[in-house]
Amino acid sequence: VGNWEELSSVIAPSSLDLVVASHVIEHVPDDLKAINETHKVLKKGGVAIVSTPNISRMSRLFLDLVQGKREFPWWEHQREYSLKSLTQLFERSRFAKFEILPVAFGVHFDICKKRKKFMFIALRECPRVLRNYACSLEAVLWK
Repeated sequence: VGNWEELSSVIAPSSLDLVVASHVIEHVPDDLKAINETHKVLKKGGVAIVSTPNISRMSRLFLDLVQGKREFPWWEHQREYSLKSLTQLFERSRFAKFEILPVAFGVHFDICKKRKKFMFIALRECPRVLRNYACSLEAVLWK
């Protein structure tokens, strides 16, 4: 669409049922503003799905060992998130209800219209230590 931080300048407020931002938020200079713009364009009862790489993912840990730890911004990423830092971002946002799931791999979500639920290939049942090293984090935010 364009600049996520100015979403409501091109999309009418309270006009969308669903916003999906897959691996975008780590590229945005003002992440909180982008999330709040998402809230602004969603209808009441609307849903946003935001996915982002997990800074603690196994592959990142391996690359840090081989290449050395990198400081942000790098490789077009302004930042990356841990489960804790993504939770803190959403807590500061206009969204009152959200859930973040560590995702192992593959398709992140599927919207089931009949059940009106989101199904995840996620690591809900894994030990906490394994969830911390998931490939990415998937958040569902409800307006």
